[in-house]
Amino acid sequence: KPTKSGKPWKDATRRGGVVSQVEGRLGIALVKSEGNAPVQAYYNALPSGQKALAKRIDSILTREIPGVRKAIKWHNPMYNAGLGWIVGVASYKSYVQVMWFKGTSLNPVPPGGKQKDARFVNIRDEAELDEALTASWARQAAQIPGEWPTT
Repeated sequence: KPTKSGKPWKDATRRGGVVSQVEGRLGIALVKSEGNAPVQAYYNALPSGQKALAKRIDSILTREIPGVRKAIKWHNPMYNAGLGWIVGVASYKSYVQVMWFKGTSLNPVPPGGKQKDARFVNIRDEAELDEALTASWARQAAQIPGEWPTT
């Protein structure tokens, strides 16, 4: 579906950058929104393989983070344990990325990233998902003050 400018969604731009692939599939911009419903809308818009993987990740995070608060922030699902945003999930062309904002404090430290605190893991398919490790990271992260505690 084209935008008002006539450009297809996948090529549309707006202030702050390019419209995400998920936003293009939804035909809407994913604006900052709270709750499970917008997070599930994001996951439902993913291609089938990524959708199943992302929903498994969501179920682990929901189960392991006590009192989890979900939201779409910065165009991606984010999870808050009450001490700030601790983990985000993003979909890319060939993988789903799980970004732990205080990943250097986790044991073992997730393998990706060179930022001061954040670390990530890229998961290409459901077979690559280590549920036990993801659950362990979620439990650990829930105990660590996260990022952006007041937003």
